[in-house]
Amino acid sequence: MLAKKLMGADISDDLLSDLRQEKFGIWEKVFNRLLARNCRFVGLSYILHFSLCQGAKAKAHFLFLTLLPPRHVLAQRHGVSKESIAIKHYLRRSVEVFMAGFRVLKKSFK
Repeated sequence: MLAKKLMGADISDDLLSDLRQEKFGIWEKVFNRLLARNCRFVGLSYILHFSLCQGAKAKAHFLFLTLLPPRHVLAQRHGVSKESIAIKHYLRRSVEVFMAGFRVLKKSFK
């Protein structure tokens, strides 16, 4: 539906109804709402990834790895060796994640 609405793609209504999901979860609704408003920013896909996690344990694990990714991931992100990763990198990552969360909340309720 977004492809048809935003890009003018020629997609038949029959095909769209076949592809349409019966029910969207809250996070999928937030994601779709932001895209429909043309609100795009770094980290937006995390909403969709989070919504695809099944169960509380999987969601908690996803959030944990988002806040505190493995050392080699932070090293790659900052362009340093994994031995030089310190607590300041994890603190910076946590601040980035919380700020992105606030952006999502702010933009989704406008």
